[in-house]
Amino acid sequence: MNVTIGSGRASRIAIAFLLIATTVAGCSTAPIVGAASAAPQALAEMRTEADATRSVCFDFEAHGGALYQMFVVPMLTSKRPGYQSVTVDVVQMRRATDSLTQMTKANFEKASDAVRDPAERTVAAAMSLGLYDHSEGTALLTAFTELAVECTKAQHKPSWFEPAALAGQ
Repeated sequence: MNVTIGSGRASRIAIAFLLIATTVAGCSTAPIVGAASAAPQALAEMRTEADATRSVCFDFEAHGGALYQMFVVPMLTSKRPGYQSVTVDVVQMRRATDSLTQMTKANFEKASDAVRDPAERTVAAAMSLGLYDHSEGTALLTAFTELAVECTKAQHKPSWFEPAALAGQ
């Protein structure tokens, strides 16, 4: 089965996320000055959001590695002009997308907006991906890559995510 991603806007967006992620790796993890002086309730809410964000990213790490290896890496490292096409095993692709749909959606609601949106779109795209010859995988590739980047920016980079290698560095 061939899965195709257009060379248009979505491809450029996915590559832009990768380039952003390569610069994120060196970001400071220093605490925010004055955070300790915030109201206790605000701190509790931040911890709740931070905990939910971490849970979503850890869940993504547990469920996203197979799709990353068999779909994302081949699609983003292909150097063909125009439309990119990658041949994948339908059974493996179904297992990989089904695994993504098993992410704990209850954590999405309290996660940061930056992580919640791509997590919801990744699961929705995985659920709706029709696996047939020349399937369109742009929505899944874009949301998946954005979630990997946002988890990396939140200091929860999936162990299998290597943005520099995808960007050709």
